[in-house]
Amino acid sequence: LGTDLWPTEVAARSAGQTLGAAVPLFPRIDKDREAELVASLGIGEPSPKETPAAPAKTKAPAAPAAPSAEAGQPSGITFDDFAKIELRVGVIVSAERVQGKDKLLSLKVDLGEPEPRPLVAGIALAYAPEDILGKRIVVVANLAPRKFGKGLVSHGMLLAAKDGDKLTLVTPTDPFPAGSKIS
Repeated sequence: LGTDLWPTEVAARSAGQTLGAAVPLFPRIDKDREAELVASLGIGEPSPKETPAAPAKTKAPAAPAAPSAEAGQPSGITFDDFAKIELRVGVIVSAERVQGKDKLLSLKVDLGEPEPRPLVAGIALAYAPEDILGKRIVVVANLAPRKFGKGLVSHGMLLAAKDGDKLTLVTPTDPFPAGSKIS
């Protein structure tokens, strides 16, 4: 085994010496923020006393919620919720690594619109930018924009399947034109 890095002795301090500011390892989230997060994930209904005064804007969920541990039954979204999701065929026209972010690629995707749409995707560990140029993918086209900082904004989300460390982009089997609606 390697060297034990845990200190075995407490550093000597003189009486009255300050230790510094204590910072919580897991900061608490207030009830309003918790209700907002739960509502945005679409995984449950907050109780009336936890509902914020101004309802948070929610996004259409991209996939069914995880199975409910309490009831032992899978929870899900309604058909009306699913019908709100707009899936389209996109063609990747440019891809580049995001500096300082090992997992992210910044993409420009042709969705049949006048300008290619910017998307940020966590696929850089599975795909090199040059390997996905021209690839047809499935995009959630009506997802609210998401900011990643430093001017990076994603205007949609691509779909991918994941099994352990393996990640595969969801692609149409036929060469449908960019912007084709998936129903």
